[in-house]
Amino acid sequence: LLSSLHGVHGHQHILYKLEKIQNTALRTIFGTRNQDATGTELRRRAKIPTLSATREYQSFIFFFKYLHKYSIPFMDVELPFLKHEDLSLNERTFKIKIPITKTKFGYNSLLVRLARQWNTLPIEIRKMRDYKSFQKSVKNIFLSMYSRMEEIT
Repeated sequence: LLSSLHGVHGHQHILYKLEKIQNTALRTIFGTRNQDATGTELRRRAKIPTLSATREYQSFIFFFKYLHKYSIPFMDVELPFLKHEDLSLNERTFKIKIPITKTKFGYNSLLVRLARQWNTLPIEIRKMRDYKSFQKSVKNIFLSMYSRMEEIT
């Protein structure tokens, strides 16, 4: 679940298949044929983001909950590869110190990727402690990013 949720390399073919299913469902909903509309046009009409954008959004939500020790329904114990003691939060910048890794596997691990993503958020959002405010702010970022990407295509 975590690897597919957070986009571990090698799962792109699964994402591609899911997007094909999503496009087929959207074509059925809108009553169009394959040649009538692209997946991007269908998503725009349905006002839904891409699956990869949704996955990125969920990554931030997961990491916020984990970082601030909120309850995560499917996790009753700490993850051996994602330990709180490995996370060093700078109190001034609210950035996570990226753990040093010696291998490509470590560099692409869940902890390191989520820490890098976390550090890209604006400081006002990284400072947040309230889950609902964080969720709303990150959602707004992704919706505005999605809107800009849809305007380009």
